[in-house]
Amino acid sequence: MAAGKRGCPLILFVVALTASCGSDGSESEAGNCTPGRSVECTGPSGCSGYQECKDDGSGYADCICGNGPEGTETGGNATGGTSATAGSGGNAAGIANGDAGASADDGPGSCMPADMSDWTAPPYVPARPAQEVCTVAQVEDYITNSCHFGGCADYEAGGELEACGECLAPSASDATAHGSMVELTVGTLTSVETNSAGCVELAGQADCAAHVQALDACAREACLRTCSPRDSTEYNLYSTCKAAARSGPCADYASPAACLLPEAVAACSGTDTFVQLGIAFCAE
Repeated sequence: MAAGKRGCPLILFVVALTASCGSDGSESEAGNCTPGRSVECTGPSGCSGYQECKDDGSGYADCICGNGPEGTETGGNATGGTSATAGSGGNAAGIANGDAGASADDGPGSCMPADMSDWTAPPYVPARPAQEVCTVAQVEDYITNSCHFGGCADYEAGGELEACGECLAPSASDATAHGSMVELTVGTLTSVETNSAGCVELAGQADCAAHVQALDACAREACLRTCSPRDSTEYNLYSTCKAAARSGPCADYASPAACLLPEAVAACSGTDTFVQLGIAFCAE
């Protein structure tokens, strides 16, 4: 079993079943989270919002969020849920890429959603076929130890669990098919995001999956046009921006993405999105 690396806070997102995770050194070694840090969450009625780490670092407080126009979800930094409302999302994460040229005055940008009237969703990137190369326990071990950021020899080339690790490893954003996780560059950070759309496809809803992915891509692009996060604090602003984008400039993509059937919800959402999708793509 791989060991030695701590996990990060994992969360689902209902208006999206997507989450993302990483480490830039801001999480407390002694506690479950860093006091004052916020992450994305799903609150009452499946609304997307944010929750803050408690003062003692023991965990996150209740989710704070609300509903926008015509039931469209709004809020801050997402975690997940089990509603049949689909969408897109991803929460804060990343490893700093070493932007040595950044100065204190550079800032993350305005982090307000940009106008997307000139944007068209890119072609759908399909899901990689499911494989039965991991046990559920191995998927949990891989995620708990943050093996998607490396350092877990058992899951790497030549390791005892190489096939499992290869299946679970994040796909490059420009790959022709995506596995359970996708690696993205966000500002000067590397973020790993769950491939909720791909899971929906594997659950038998390919048409719905395309809408989920389009909404996610729109929200991401709307905020990358104005945000350039360099650490977890600035990433929280970016995550809040994405939540606002879904009910703002990307609203036209939100309604078609509310298409999940119960079977897809059951397959692609749960307490830990990373584990849930890893099981869907790679477990026996």
